[in-house]
Amino acid sequence: MPDVGDFIAHPRTFLRNNVLVVSAGTGGTGGVKTFQFGRVNSLTAKNMLRSGEPAMPVFSLSLGMSKPGDNVEAYWCPYSASDALGTTLPGRGGPNMMFTYAMDGCTFVAGSRTSTNDITVHHVNMTPKIQQNLDPSVAGQQQRKIQRNVAKGLVTNGELIDPDDYYDPTTRQVPVPNNAKISTVTFGRRSSSGAWKFYVHQYYTVPGERTLLRFIGCERCI
Repeated sequence: MPDVGDFIAHPRTFLRNNVLVVSAGTGGTGGVKTFQFGRVNSLTAKNMLRSGEPAMPVFSLSLGMSKPGDNVEAYWCPYSASDALGTTLPGRGGPNMMFTYAMDGCTFVAGSRTSTNDITVHHVNMTPKIQQNLDPSVAGQQQRKIQRNVAKGLVTNGELIDPDDYYDPTTRQVPVPNNAKISTVTFGRRSSSGAWKFYVHQYYTVPGERTLLRFIGCERCI
């Protein structure tokens, strides 16, 4: 199928012109996984970078969800609540893509890069450690601080993608309503030199219109 071929060959370009929803169970191990990739006809999308036009196709990348589609191999960085799970991405060999669970408050860290461009990544979530009686904005600040400290202790020379980078509506290229839910698909792409680079692919939904995804960008963060 042309869609899956384009996705594998040019993921950054593909994810600037289409919306991708990543679905997977929590926990488990990282490493190379086989995903199911296919078109999602039950969802629609608008490109908010172009004032909502044109409409954008929506695709899904599913792991362990028993969904039909074309097989795609990629590295997986697992996620679990109140945990920090990760995997090592080699500079040579295996797939050239990495994905992790969609983020809406977690921290992603990449570091401990070797001379052969191997790099270790982790998906860090510390929400349950936050005191539940705190004001939401204070709790969010505390969560980010804890996650940053945990993430920096996992790798050497770590670089982070955290909520301050991707979840603040005021920093988006286009206006995002205060009641919107922003979903962030973090993915990695290995270059021809063997170096891994990491990107965020983002869209949001609003109450009452959860099947309409509003695309707000795909950009490199690390």
